[in-house]
Amino acid sequence: MKYKNEDDVMQALKISDWNSVDKDSMLKFGAMLPEMDSLLAQKLIEQFPNFKELALGVLASAEASHNATLDSNDKSQNHVYEAWSDTRQILKGELKDKDLTWEQRKYIIDLLIDIAEKTSAKDSEAKEFLKNALVTTGKITLALVATALVFVSVKALDGKELK
Repeated sequence: MKYKNEDDVMQALKISDWNSVDKDSMLKFGAMLPEMDSLLAQKLIEQFPNFKELALGVLASAEASHNATLDSNDKSQNHVYEAWSDTRQILKGELKDKDLTWEQRKYIIDLLIDIAEKTSAKDSEAKEFLKNALVTTGKITLALVATALVFVSVKALDGKELK
């Protein structure tokens, strides 16, 4: 186990006392749980002031951050797609020119194919971004749920000695 005692955990969280725990510290604590003894984790969670409020705050903050990230990504994607759409429309208009040589037509068609390939690549990039955003949000939620489960276990035992 990486964290052997309360001082190790407090040092890793960079806090001087348990009243200094904020949303970020709580998330970090949740991520640290697998690296500490369960009895130590229970002892430390008992010291969290306002655990419920902190947990709800962390979830609300994670949700707001996730939604803002998705919204920003949508706007960015839309700008790119609109620009490529405008370019496609211009190139299609150019193809209607009866005076174009075959080489000029082929060049315009090649540009249209290039835009289609870039659109596909951008779509794949956006899907990868969304997947990563979802994974990150999932990790935050999982860390918080793990912390909450330990907290609930401590409350359920409420003074009962562990064997």
